[in-house]
Amino acid sequence: MGEVSTPGETHLIYRFGDFTLDTARGALLENGTELKLRPQSIAVLEVLLENQGQLVGKDTLHGRVWGQKAVTDDSLAQCLVDIRRALGDSGRQLVRTVPRRGYLFDGAVTIEQREARRERSGRLRGRSLGLGATILVVLGAWLAWFYWSESLPARSIAVLPFMDMSAEQDLQHIGQGLAEDILNTLAHHPALSVIARTSSFAYGAGSDIETIGRGLNTAYVLEGSVRRQGGGYRVVAQLIDASDSTHVWSRAFEVGAYDLPSVHEQISREVWRRIAPDTDVALEPTVRPGFAADEAMLLARHYERSLREAAEVDPDMLTLAIQRYRDAAAARPDSPAAHAGLARVLLFAGDHAGAGAEIAIAASLDSRRSDVQDVLGRYLWLTGEPGAGDAWREAIALNPNNADAIGSYGYWLWVQGRIAEAGPHLYRARDLDRGSLSRYADLGNFLGNEARIEEVDAVIDEILERFDSAESYRVVARLLDLIGRVDESIAWLVRARDKDPRNPVYDWALAELFVDIADHETALRLDPEPSPGLLLKMGRYEEFIDAAEMHLFEEPGDLTMIYLLAFAYNTTGRHEQAVWLLDRTGLIDRIRKEVRSAWDLEAVLVWIDASFATGNVEAAHEMVRWSDEFPHTRSANWWRFFYGGCTAAAAGDRQDALADIEMIPESPRLPFLYLVRDAHCMQGLKLHPRYVAVLEDIGARQREIREALPGTLDAFGVGLRELAAQE
Repeated sequence: MGEVSTPGETHLIYRFGDFTLDTARGALLENGTELKLRPQSIAVLEVLLENQGQLVGKDTLHGRVWGQKAVTDDSLAQCLVDIRRALGDSGRQLVRTVPRRGYLFDGAVTIEQREARRERSGRLRGRSLGLGATILVVLGAWLAWFYWSESLPARSIAVLPFMDMSAEQDLQHIGQGLAEDILNTLAHHPALSVIARTSSFAYGAGSDIETIGRGLNTAYVLEGSVRRQGGGYRVVAQLIDASDSTHVWSRAFEVGAYDLPSVHEQISREVWRRIAPDTDVALEPTVRPGFAADEAMLLARHYERSLREAAEVDPDMLTLAIQRYRDAAAARPDSPAAHAGLARVLLFAGDHAGAGAEIAIAASLDSRRSDVQDVLGRYLWLTGEPGAGDAWREAIALNPNNADAIGSYGYWLWVQGRIAEAGPHLYRARDLDRGSLSRYADLGNFLGNEARIEEVDAVIDEILERFDSAESYRVVARLLDLIGRVDESIAWLVRARDKDPRNPVYDWALAELFVDIADHETALRLDPEPSPGLLLKMGRYEEFIDAAEMHLFEEPGDLTMIYLLAFAYNTTGRHEQAVWLLDRTGLIDRIRKEVRSAWDLEAVLVWIDASFATGNVEAAHEMVRWSDEFPHTRSANWWRFFYGGCTAAAAGDRQDALADIEMIPESPRLPFLYLVRDAHCMQGLKLHPRYVAVLEDIGARQREIREALPGTLDAFGVGLRELAAQE
């Protein structure tokens, strides 16, 4: 029997550019070809097209697509990533983000209305499919709930800064200090997952609790207020379930100024009892001597927070932070927190000797503090002394939620070659501190150098969803450069410069990228007085040597500049000077104990090459053996292949060297031509066809990027006047 069609419900078809969204089919098509897109992504796109040209808030999208299902902002972010990839909207011109407000579709859309047809003889089949669909919906809801319950730590909490309710509005430092003391005390509890201060404090008073919960991936939020009352204060604290904004616990405290320490301890204990009632860990006070004991300590911490959250170091703020910490240490010479805080800001100022003295005092008072061990790790890392990893490991053991220590330890693990351990630490630091751009930068830098391209893309997408600043654009540019998309990297740097035109740092970064693609003319238009780093990349070694020697005369402890100068000496045939310079740093003895950074490995390579050239063959071979045993990354990163090839060439293993060098074109990242071409170890290969082919491949990639750049800039809607001047 034939099937008879009857009129059904109408549905909409959206057309824009080469694309069609058919709502009946739940399909996105490009020139008639269906694109793979998840149902949730289709639903998000439909809402945006329905509201073409109008702002759509996150809450609206969550409600329309997921209803009452508990999902994080990451689910929405992933849908937007899918949509932009499908539409080729890498410049975010079609699906635009309005930071902290929502999204809009900014393109011409035509809408058609069509009538759906249904089959009369298919009614029974329809009922059967309806039952199956119902089962799938129920199963899908259960899976969504299961995913949420697994991904959201049940004992996670964000502590917001306590609101200043005083008429004079002069208690901000007390409100922030109280919240930070509670946060630090809770963070020492191993059963709790405590969101880092940078992320918690990014949300101001009056922020929607459910939005905070989704944004920080936390189950609970603690908020409160402080105001003057008589000769003391009235402090109100509220523990809130972030999933539905219900109050779990609240209490008001009326105390004198010197009773404030007991308030933070009481609040911390009440929170712990409600979030982790089944644990018997003693929650001991971790903040001594208490913030009411010294106003200078509160102000010092306030200035330090402002200093760390700024894109650049503010000299006036730095001076204030140092002075207030000095006041606090003088008023409370037995306070390890004051001395550790002073050490942190002295490291900001580059005063390593002063920081070391303060760390020694803090450790003598109480070495079993996470903040003391964390700043010790920073000091050891910055000064090139071994032991940073041990200090950070101890800091994490003392406070399992110390995002600073976790992130630093993750980087340390990476440069030691312990790749598998490094990644989880860097992800953990990001998860605890999603409001900090630096966490994303550190994670992305690791992933990019490990050639984990899809993960880098995900980090970039989250950065662009969460941040909208010139500095965030620069981080995105850096990550794109690491995965070889140099033209897009340049476009994002131009956007950064347009957003902050008075800051020369973006011109300097752009100049380096143009040198990387062999466009020196544009680079010099951007940076007419090139920095030492730019001179080096341009192969202007004599000028670089003059500039580097002058720099080291003023800053003799700059290890990175020492390493680069050693490379330049070796490249220009001054091998003995290169060896002497590196030996002066104690590099070889130190690196056997602990690698400080990736620069250490480059310096070892130069030392090996220069030692062979000066006839110190036995020592050089010994270091080659150490290098062979060191657990280098196994990623397809050009630097790994160059390192192996250069070491082999310096040792006279020509075939092994060529085998490594030939792998350089496999790298997603664009190799540095000056290094592969000019390094002393490469000179014995320069006439070999296999080596020449590698140089030609790098040149071809540079040319391809230069040719693609105008179109990329146009797609991003930006222009570069220096590039136009050359044309």
